[in-house]
Amino acid sequence: MLLAAAVPGPTLLQMILSVISGLAVGFSLGLIGGGGSILAIPLLIYFVGFNHPHLAIGTTALAVGINAYINVIPHFIEKHVYLREGAVFSLPGVVGALIGSELGLLTPGKKLLFIFAILMLVIASYMLRRKCVQATVEPNIKGSLAKVAGMGFLVGLLSGYFGIGGGFLIVPGLIVSGGLNIIEAVGTSLIAVGTFGVTTAFRYAISGEINWLIAALFVIGGVAGGWGGARIAGRMPKHRLTQVFAIIIIIVALYMLYANSSAFMHRKIFSKPVKSENLKPLLYGARLTSLRHRIRGFFGRGSESLKHRPPSVSIKLAGGFLSSSTSLAALSGAL
Repeated sequence: MLLAAAVPGPTLLQMILSVISGLAVGFSLGLIGGGGSILAIPLLIYFVGFNHPHLAIGTTALAVGINAYINVIPHFIEKHVYLREGAVFSLPGVVGALIGSELGLLTPGKKLLFIFAILMLVIASYMLRRKCVQATVEPNIKGSLAKVAGMGFLVGLLSGYFGIGGGFLIVPGLIVSGGLNIIEAVGTSLIAVGTFGVTTAFRYAISGEINWLIAALFVIGGVAGGWGGARIAGRMPKHRLTQVFAIIIIIVALYMLYANSSAFMHRKIFSKPVKSENLKPLLYGARLTSLRHRIRGFFGRGSESLKHRPPSVSIKLAGGFLSSSTSLAALSGAL
């Protein structure tokens, strides 16, 4: 049974902003291709205002997956889709996506966003460094279905963990492991992007981490934006646009690192409040130490520090330690 997310429903403004976010993501995908959907999660969190990382990841995974399945249709008509390679890449990736999404749900939201921001920097770096290659150029690489399957599992794992389509990884993965040229890899990659997105969304839906209305609005905006981006893609310098988009990703990633850095800096002294009865062994140990010092002092044995330390000092030290522990317990309880 698919559970509804335990959060208030979206406001009218949030619904409008969701369509705008879908337009932006779809437009960037249609304009520059792989890597465009990387901004879907930060848009949903910081622009739409869904301050719930797992909900944002599950919702965008569904939206990106459905958009990918829709956009594969024109590529299939143009015969740019290789079903065998797409299936061999996607099926092991489903297993990886399920494992990755399970790990993602176990990761605290702020930590997941912090790690995701690091991935954004890696993707932006790749986008800045990659060179434009002619779409029809055949790579001098011999395809291997075993390599395709192995690459599919690894990419599916990452896609499931971060809730992203993974097109920026799938396209070069298909080129390297499947021997496809770029336009064939882009068309075929949409099968995997859709499969990984829907698989991740399914696992998040079981945990109630999807807002179906927002996902639908995101898809509507994404389809319209993708159509518009594809229409003007040939009229603008794609390499320069990719560089500008990569710089935007870097700026957003740096902000996410700053906003979520507290996830790795906050540490509690005690994970649970310390009860007074738990401090009794410390008091007994302090009393035993004091008694041992008295015996050693009586018989004239022990180190100089023990000889010259009055028993009352040990009791005071124990009392001070107990007082400090009690204060820490109170502080922990307040936290």
